[in-house]
Parts: sequence; structure tokens; C-alpha cells
Amino acid sequence: MPVGDLRIKFAYDPPEVKRRRTLCRIHDAGGVLGSGLTKCSRNDQFVKATGRKLALARAMQDAKLDRKARRLLWAQYLGRSTHDLL
Repeated sequence: MPVGDLRIKFAYDPPEVKRRRTLCRIHDAGGVLGSGLTKCSRNDQFVKATGRKLALARAMQDAKLDRKARRLLWAQYLGRSTHDLL
């Protein structure tokens, strides 16, 4: 499966919710391949970047992506060039 065809989408609970969640879905042309959900503890402050990273890792695990696909998705998410990873 070409990694270039994969898309990452995030959704969040609104700030009024006490235990905010982050949902990540990995899509291709055929639909959702995997999803990951994180829940913020009531004792912790919601940090969007932390929730996104954890949810993305769980979505990749759910999608059962191979190592190369995971590395390319992380590079895409972090805004790095994929040229150095090939």
C-alpha cells in the first residue's frame, strides 16, 4: 500500500468537557484503516500535541501498518522530509 495515499484526521472534544478526548483516524481511498483514542485524566491538563501523538500511535497499531509505512506517517505528521527515510 503506498503511504502517499494515506490520510490522518483528528477530532477533539470541546473544552467544556471535563475528560477531553482525541480521536485519530487513518484513511485511504477505501475508508478507515485504523483509529486510536486517547482520554485525558481529570487530574491532567489537556495538551493537544500529546493527545495527537498518542492517538496516532494507537491508530497505526490498529491499522497494522508495516514499519516503513509507520515511519513515513510519523515523518509526514512531524513535518519532516521523507527523502531521508527512504
